[in-house]
Amino acid sequence: MKLTPLVFAAVLLLAVAAWAAAQEPAPAVEPVVVTAAATPEEEAAVAQLVAMLPTIQPLDTSCINCHQDAELLQQLAEEPEVVEKLSEGSG
Repeated sequence: MKLTPLVFAAVLLLAVAAWAAAQEPAPAVEPVVVTAAATPEEEAAVAQLVAMLPTIQPLDTSCINCHQDAELLQQLAEEPEVVEKLSEGSG
């Protein structure tokens, strides 16, 4: 009997599922519960570290500035060129 790839994949999937079902389940991990509040010194240290992080600035804002200026957009706008195909037109 010749096994097609689909039948082979189904048999392989069943074998892996049976093997996985026979394995012992992993022990449950208990969730970590944080009950202690941060001290003012810890909060100040975190605030100082956050203040040291670099702020993300856009590298170039010219596109945004240009696209927000309606008058400039109308000045720079170009009408699309109508190109007549060789197979079109009179003749």
